Amino acid sequence: MFGAMILLLCLGFGINAGNAMNPARDLAPRIFTFVAGYGWEVFSYRDYEWWWVPVVCPFIGALMGGWTYHLLVAANNDEHVDHHSFSSSSESHEKLLSEFLNLKIQEQLYSLKFIKESK
Repeated sequence: MFGAMILLLCLGFGINAGNAMNPARDLAPRIFTFVAGYGWEVFSYRDYEWWWVPVVCPFIGALMGGWTYHLLVAANNDEHVDHHSFSSSSESHEKLLSEFLNLKIQEQLYSLKFIKESK
C-alpha cells in the first residue's frame, strides 16, 4: 500500500513539479552542478529552499517507524528469548567444524571417485 502511494505521488507530481522523492535523483545532480561551477544557486533555484527535505525526512521516518514498532509490537511481546540457552562453548563450535570438514572431505572423495570411474 505504501509503495502504491509513493508511485502515485511520483507519477502525479513528477512532470509538473519535478518531485524529489528519491534523494539520488535530486541531491546528486545538485551537488554535481555545484561542483561543475554553477554556484550556490543550484540549492535555491526559483526560491526553492526545500532540497534538504528528501535527504533528512527518510531518517526521521526511520526513527519514527522504529519507535512506533517498539511501542506497539516489541514492548507488548510477552515471549522471552533465553539467550543463555544457546550454547556458545568451544565444544559445540568444534563439533560443527568437524562435521563441516567431514562433509567437505566426503565430497572431495566422491568427486575423485566419480572422475576415476568416468575415465
